[in-house]
Amino acid sequence: MRIFLTFICILSYHFGYSQKQLTLIIDTIDFIDDFDKYHFKVYLTNQGFSDLGEIDTNSQISSQNYPNFKTTINVKTDSTKIQIPIDKQNGVLELSNIYYLDTIRINHLEIYSNCYKDTVKTRLEYYSVKNDSISNEPYKVKFKKSIKKSTCKYKPPYKTMLTINGQKYYVSIQKKESNINYMHGHGYKPKQTEKNHEHYSGSKIYICSTTIHSINVITINIK
Repeated sequence: MRIFLTFICILSYHFGYSQKQLTLIIDTIDFIDDFDKYHFKVYLTNQGFSDLGEIDTNSQISSQNYPNFKTTINVKTDSTKIQIPIDKQNGVLELSNIYYLDTIRINHLEIYSNCYKDTVKTRLEYYSVKNDSISNEPYKVKFKKSIKKSTCKYKPPYKTMLTINGQKYYVSIQKKESNINYMHGHGYKPKQTEKNHEHYSGSKIYICSTTIHSINVITINIK
């Protein structure tokens, strides 16, 4: 009986809010390049499989028609947020407090460049190898840092104004670190071959790299 009640409580928690439709309209979108519209995908957070989010696949987008963008989305929870691209490098306009709305209309949206440079930090550990036996501690540790170049056609301003459902929002564009990727690898110095594999002596190198990527984010809690 207790298990059954627990199961009912879980179902009530997950299905306490009924799914509803919401129409999202953007009258005018200023793309940097016309082909950018093919990368313009709206994302819904906190819903879908394991609440990992969903990508809207029903949108109609055209730089020739008015409005430039229109879609009907299914909002499944009161915590769902809409993320709208503001550049091609994962920058977003994030709208919250949307569950009880039937329509969201944005008068004008500008698409910017992501002008931040990715930082790559690498750690290299060198271990001694004698007759194919590896030491417990590295005899040398090196650190490297590099900056990746970026293309900056249209730098975003520090602040901007958006009109949503007739309400003006004066907001700042925030810089947030995202997509921290780790790469691991190893190698031998001198190179290990089939001939010297059994009694190899030299160094084994472990490599760990971290890429820090920054994005542009605008957050608006719709009134």
